[in-house]
Amino acid sequence: MEAIQQDMEPFWTEMNALRSVINTTDVDPACRGACKKALEANACGSNPWQNPHLEGFRAEALEYLRKEKEGYMTTNILYQFWIQEASKNRKLCETQEQVLQGIFESHNEETAKLRSNMEAIQQDMEPFWTEMNALRSVISTTDVDPACRGACKKALEANACELAKQVDETKSKYADFEKQEAKLREELKYAKEQQKELQSMQKKELKKQKNNLGKKCTKMKS
Repeated sequence: MEAIQQDMEPFWTEMNALRSVINTTDVDPACRGACKKALEANACGSNPWQNPHLEGFRAEALEYLRKEKEGYMTTNILYQFWIQEASKNRKLCETQEQVLQGIFESHNEETAKLRSNMEAIQQDMEPFWTEMNALRSVISTTDVDPACRGACKKALEANACELAKQVDETKSKYADFEKQEAKLREELKYAKEQQKELQSMQKKELKKQKNNLGKKCTKMKS
């Protein structure tokens, strides 16, 4: 009995394979018909290994299964290549984002230092402004000696020139930092958009591969 069961194992395997082909929706009608005939013959007790006129149906069904297997294997290989490429591109985007993020954080630190320096300069300038106001007060006083007024006026003009120079330098530095900050913000935004787009494409492709795997295999066989 056990020997008979072992001899019948290939038979039952083929029966299951034929049922699988018949139940597949995208199978060629001629191939489905051949498989159905072979299945009916097997169900009636005709062993395809001992029935020569069913050999053609059997060969056609096995050829379809072979092509189906090759199609699945080819699609799987292509899909693995795509996953590797997508993962590589994603890592590049993530690396680029990290680099830009580091530069942006460094720039923010420099900008914060510049703002702090400007506040310190403003505090340091308070005595200067006090002196400037005192000079203006002396110049505006009518009963001040002309020589004293002239000296105060020259000192006021010199201080004004020095102040204007410092203000211009500070404004120039701050403007440069603002330009760099805007540029880095755009680059960081672009890198994040690229990464988000790549992740979205990967999800769509995964869903597409899952839903259309059978159709792709059919196209490969044809």
